[in-house]
Amino acid sequence: MQTFVVECYWPGMIEEDARNILDRVMQLGGEASPGRSVWSLGCVLMPADGMALFLLTAPSEDIVRCTGRLAEVPFDRIVESILVGFGQPT
Repeated sequence: MQTFVVECYWPGMIEEDARNILDRVMQLGGEASPGRSVWSLGCVLMPADGMALFLLTAPSEDIVRCTGRLAEVPFDRIVESILVGFGQPT
């Protein structure tokens, strides 16, 4: 599984919106490619900037992109990332 940072520019987004997006992504993650799910690691919401950074794991960027379309979420940028820290031993 790969990890991706997904940028979402959405002026006026509030915490409830971000939680709803994460719920939709988790519900629809298996529909993008049956047997190959998208998992959420969380979100960093910056309401003053109208931006959220979602941290997702998935087999590929294409599956993340397809899941975003199914969830009707405007994923503006999807970038493969490497986790450093996040509860991992140093």
